[in-house]
Amino acid sequence: MTISARILILIFSILSIQVLAATDSVINLGLSDIDKLELTDNDLAGIKEKGFIRGNGWVEWEFEAVQEGIYELWIETKAPDWEQKYYINDALVIETPVKNTKLGNEKDFYKVCNVKFNQGVNKLKIFRDWHPGIAWVKSVKIVRTENPKSRVIVKFENHQAYWKKGDVLKVKITAEPLNVENYRLDVLCNIEGKIKIIEVINVKSKGNWFEKKISIPIDFEGKAEVLFKVNDKYAAAPLTVYGIDTDNKPLMSEKEAKWILTEEIDCREILPELQSPDGIRKQSSIAGEYIESGDSGLYINRANPSWFAYNINIKKPGSWYRLEIDYPDDNLRTFTVSFFDQYEFTEDLPHPIDGGIVCGGEYPLSNKMQTYAMHIVPRQNDFMLFFLTWQKGLRATVSRIRIYELEGELDEFKLSETTRSMGFYYEEPMRWMIYYGAKDNSLTETVNAADKYAKWCRHVGVDTIWDTATVYGQATWASDVLDGNRKRGQAAIENYTSPPMRIMLLTAEKNGLSYVPELQPSPRGLQESIKDLANGQDIYTRDTKGQQLLNPLHPAVQEWASKLVVEVARTCADSTALKGVSLRWMDWQMSGWIFFNGYTSGFDDYSIKKYEKELKTQVPEFQGEDRFAKRYEWLKNNQWSSWQRWRSISLARFYKRLVGDVRLVRSDLKLYINFFETPDIYGVMYPDAFSNIEGLVFIDSRRYPFGRREYDPLNIMPKYSPKLTLLPNQVSGELNAIGHYNEYMEADIPLKWFNLKEVTKKEKVRVCAIVVPAGRHYLSRYCEALAAGPQDIMFDGGLGYTQGQPEMFREFIRQYKALPKTDYKNIGGSDPVALWVGSEYGYIVNRCHLPISVKLIGNDLKVNAVVKKQELDVNNISLEPYELMVFKIVSGRVSGIKTSIDETDLVDIKKQIAEGIKILQIDVDSNKEALMLLEKAENSLQAGLIIKARQLMMDEVLLKAFDRAGNFPEGFYLNKN
Repeated sequence: MTISARILILIFSILSIQVLAATDSVINLGLSDIDKLELTDNDLAGIKEKGFIRGNGWVEWEFEAVQEGIYELWIETKAPDWEQKYYINDALVIETPVKNTKLGNEKDFYKVCNVKFNQGVNKLKIFRDWHPGIAWVKSVKIVRTENPKSRVIVKFENHQAYWKKGDVLKVKITAEPLNVENYRLDVLCNIEGKIKIIEVINVKSKGNWFEKKISIPIDFEGKAEVLFKVNDKYAAAPLTVYGIDTDNKPLMSEKEAKWILTEEIDCREILPELQSPDGIRKQSSIAGEYIESGDSGLYINRANPSWFAYNINIKKPGSWYRLEIDYPDDNLRTFTVSFFDQYEFTEDLPHPIDGGIVCGGEYPLSNKMQTYAMHIVPRQNDFMLFFLTWQKGLRATVSRIRIYELEGELDEFKLSETTRSMGFYYEEPMRWMIYYGAKDNSLTETVNAADKYAKWCRHVGVDTIWDTATVYGQATWASDVLDGNRKRGQAAIENYTSPPMRIMLLTAEKNGLSYVPELQPSPRGLQESIKDLANGQDIYTRDTKGQQLLNPLHPAVQEWASKLVVEVARTCADSTALKGVSLRWMDWQMSGWIFFNGYTSGFDDYSIKKYEKELKTQVPEFQGEDRFAKRYEWLKNNQWSSWQRWRSISLARFYKRLVGDVRLVRSDLKLYINFFETPDIYGVMYPDAFSNIEGLVFIDSRRYPFGRREYDPLNIMPKYSPKLTLLPNQVSGELNAIGHYNEYMEADIPLKWFNLKEVTKKEKVRVCAIVVPAGRHYLSRYCEALAAGPQDIMFDGGLGYTQGQPEMFREFIRQYKALPKTDYKNIGGSDPVALWVGSEYGYIVNRCHLPISVKLIGNDLKVNAVVKKQELDVNNISLEPYELMVFKIVSGRVSGIKTSIDETDLVDIKKQIAEGIKILQIDVDSNKEALMLLEKAENSLQAGLIIKARQLMMDEVLLKAFDRAGNFPEGFYLNKN
């Protein structure tokens, strides 16, 4: 709310308009002098209690200057490293922290910059509408002096921190003369210690005001500081810039990366230095010897879960290291491994790299030792590996730990030209900074982390960076459309905010990668931004409970969305790396700007009238606050199909407009829709409405591992068991595309567990991990995607597990990117192997955890393996578990497929079915349905449908029947010991 001066009299004291003298004067603007503000009631109470301004919003002072001129602006603050915006007479002057401006400070007073005030009444506004709010400002001081360094204003007309080499920084200089002396302003550029004179400006006393626009060429690669000095004193804070030569692709090793073993830990001999009160135990099984945690899971016992940790020491912080963790794949498990390398966890870099493992359940046990690899860039010599148990009884475990140091450079994964694309993404902006070794959010650290990220992509065969540009109230570019969002990763320890979208874009271009920014603006910032376009209209939709969200069918909302998408496209359009803009449909951040809040929303007055008009139909005139629910019930019972199809078509029409708007920026760009879960969650019951829009790509979602956040192990599989079936693409846009998203294992961990509280300003660190299936099960998600069809685009990510298992990942990528672009047809089903065939090429993909022998059926058939460049025996092609193989048809035509599995590999599953029948026949009447499932599983197995058989065996009915019986078949699903 905006508070008038009259209300402020009650809060602070009587308002007084302050007057500035003509020369050598100082005015103090305190809390009692505030004229207007917009803060919450709680923040207002905090001002009175604490004696400083805090909270998300703004405050404004009015004061009177008797003379037009340039003045020094100072603030008294307890948080000088928090950037905020400063407005003079409603115009943005600067957005900056004040801690390191080099302009001077006196105790808690810091100089912000020089500003021009008009003669008469002026306004000063301080604005920070993002967490944690205004930087604890106690007062403002405005100073008028005869010091020449206080008479110069520097304005950057195209400010950004990261520049493509060859660009030009444009600066406007305004200088006011002194009364008694001449002075000289030097504009300098310090390029890695070498000073370059850009401009020398002489200002004569009692002369005219001086204004000049100067151009500073970015003709270098690397870091530079632009300096503005009067008599060797700073007239403006130095501007740090970084030049990126996008034509100079960084070299990577042509030889395979060499990892040198620096330490190996036998975890049964060297026990963890740190562990939870319930301790650890030594164990052995058919897989080997190991240690494991207690059985207390964090989901049930957050205060005292079971965990243990090892302290590790390395010699070369900032270099790549490989961690190998051997663990037994011998029981149902869900555990995470976190890499804690910086105890001074900062607000801007809060998340460590986390990984983890799931064993058992839908992923049959190998009963062998498996290895999980993490690739990290430590920021200090010592770090910790933290193993955590999440569900009761599903213990964290480890057998051995090996630490390798990279000698030299990573090698580039050389692949032939391809039309297939593989990308990485992270859920939040700037996660890549901490994952790839940034110590802070300075420009240099940001550039170094971006470089490591890009090279890691090249190392594993990833070609596209899907960059989260806005989510959770954060944004990575300086937006004029999206208000109220913090410019995340803005390099606050520099003097000017520097959103990092450009560095990731230019680094992608420099490394030959593609770049796609992805948008999911938060509801609060979005709704604040859209008010002006609304112009008093009701731009919201309602669901059956009256919940209010933006209406994506309303013209004002669509206009705002177009402005945002176009702004992002224009920000990046000068780079060849840009391939399009992606819009994220994320159900836990519903805002309504580009999708509906499910099929129970959209019953607002505007949408109903539009529906009636376009379909020439009529909905009864319901009144009152319950009219939304009544409309839902009526439509559901009378016109549900036509209503839902109209909504899908209307939304598709909106997206067709967005595609056109983006292509006005650059004709080759695409618009991507990246939806989590399924389209119906977002009220799109007829996704085929989007299928014929040129330039629009729907990215079908895949989720894994299923149900691992469930508290009860018995509930892990049943909820998601249908996902084991082969799913076709949910929708078909211009391209086939699949994105993998995940269930995070997320919790705040008290640092006092590790006796670290005395060495950190923080009391906790957040573990946010994605667990991956054990061993070759890791590849199952990619194989499922290819079994569903020849995907043109795939991406994976969310968190830092993308730095794990590169050998397996590269195995898949090598085959995937060898798949030529042509029409393919599925032949012969997909259980356990899917076969897709085109006119010249085809591929087979094993969806099973067992090795499979494949026979391709056809007359005079001859095929060659594309990757290995050798002829295949069409009567006996061996596929490893979860293996993809691309082949070229040299002669003949593929008409079918036959698969076979070694009988010895089926012994366990046959034994489990037989034992299951024996267990349940004790009470046939109670277990009829469960026994029928086992019979179907047995028949499926006999028919060679091993995926179907395993799906039936994981059915909820069957699992609960075993649980009631108090017994499970040996090795099946859950070890009851």
